Amino acid sequence: MAPKKPPATKKLKTAASTSKAAPAFDADRFLGPVQFERYQALQ
Repeated sequence: MAPKKPPATKKLKTAASTSKAAPAFDADRFLGPVQFERYQALQ
């Protein structure tokens, strides 16, 4: 069997990639300013 990698490294990679992939405001990502405000509130 392949050596098991700790799950923490995987979480760090996904967190880093998702934070980079979300710029300030992306018209493709949000349907309108209301959704964008909700997203900002979650941050």
